[in-house]
Amino acid sequence: DHYYVNNTKQVLPISDRSQTHKFIPKAIIEWAKLPKSESLFKQLVYNNFSFSRWFDASPYRVMAVSQRIATSWFDEYSLDLNYIERDHILRNEMSYRPQGFAIDFNNNAFQTTLSFVKDLWKISEPDSSNAFSILDRHLLRLGIEKLYHSQTTPLRKLDSSVYTKFVMDIFDNLGISTSNHLFQFIIRRVEPNDLDLFSYAKQGPYRKRINSNNNPSYYRKNQYYSLNDVFGILSRTFILMRFSLSMANGLLNNSTITKNDIGFWLNNLGRNFGISNNLSNTTNLTDLYTSVKDSMESIETIDTIVASPTLLDAHNNSVSDEFKFLIQFQRAFFWGITN
Repeated sequence: DHYYVNNTKQVLPISDRSQTHKFIPKAIIEWAKLPKSESLFKQLVYNNFSFSRWFDASPYRVMAVSQRIATSWFDEYSLDLNYIERDHILRNEMSYRPQGFAIDFNNNAFQTTLSFVKDLWKISEPDSSNAFSILDRHLLRLGIEKLYHSQTTPLRKLDSSVYTKFVMDIFDNLGISTSNHLFQFIIRRVEPNDLDLFSYAKQGPYRKRINSNNNPSYYRKNQYYSLNDVFGILSRTFILMRFSLSMANGLLNNSTITKNDIGFWLNNLGRNFGISNNLSNTTNLTDLYTSVKDSMESIETIDTIVASPTLLDAHNNSVSDEFKFLIQFQRAFFWGITN
């Protein structure tokens, strides 16, 4: 059963009684098509300016561009009905039949997986002003590039100097110096590559598990899983988590609900998730990252012990004790919902 709250504060049922994993993507996609989807950019903030403010500072003015960018983001990062339905199947396989996950966990698989997990944590690190500073900086760059492409001519798109001038005008209109690191980042003179998270998110799920008769049940056969399938699910979920937390924060702020008001709920969640027995109203929830950071530093030592470590090497060297923090990605929810 699914419900919604209308503009007279009535809670009403939705006639669509499909399963949640089918209903939610449809709802998200429909919402992304609406003009109100641009509210996402009013909640995402970088360098003390909302994304909406960054976009409004563009020297080329086009109405409703934020809404178009929001819609394209949801499409581009694979919030696609077909993807989510197939992701649901693989998630069930991981939950109920993990012994059937036919990956050869050799040295490279272990290191590749660990590297992916650590990268996710690194882009989740909060700072004093932003819950996901690294991720949001990359999202801002992608958003400005989409803004430029939506507002310029095909000929100008090929001219890097025109794009640089476009970004300079945005910075000038916001009163931000173009001599700082952020400007160099936006025009890709520093850290030019996008996060691997985005490329994983765009990859379709379980590409190798459909046989010649297009029979999805064939995916249970050995050697038809790919680590990229799992990385893709996690990446799509991670990006959706960032968007969802941003919107949830907006709802809370607009409702004048504070961290103190939801402290009892956060404390229950922390205890149920096995994160903390006492997340009091005075707790700085960004401190939850400290344990993760310490674990990542400790786990680096395995590379100094064994040249090509395996999961067994990790256990034998007691590094696996640190995994209990690295698997708790729900920690990011706590600093995301209160920042």
